[in-house]
Amino acid sequence: MKIVRFTAVFIILALGAAAASTPTATLKPSPPPSSSSTPTPAATASPKPRETETKAAEEPGFEAVFGVAGLLAAAVAFLVRWERR
Repeated sequence: MKIVRFTAVFIILALGAAAASTPTATLKPSPPPSSSSTPTPAATASPKPRETETKAAEEPGFEAVFGVAGLLAAAVAFLVRWERR
């Protein structure tokens, strides 16, 4: 039973650390509109990818957290069944 208790504590700590390390988005106030009545359109060749879009795609989301939690739960179930033998 020591392994099961240790594994349960490890799961709780791992999920807590994953939740604590999740970055939060901060909103910055937009600048006030300019005083010109008609803005001049700027010619753009191709749109640049925004940093937030590319960064969000690289970071693991909730799917990764639940995937790891599922693997750990399966490991605990296996260890409990192994000790009952």
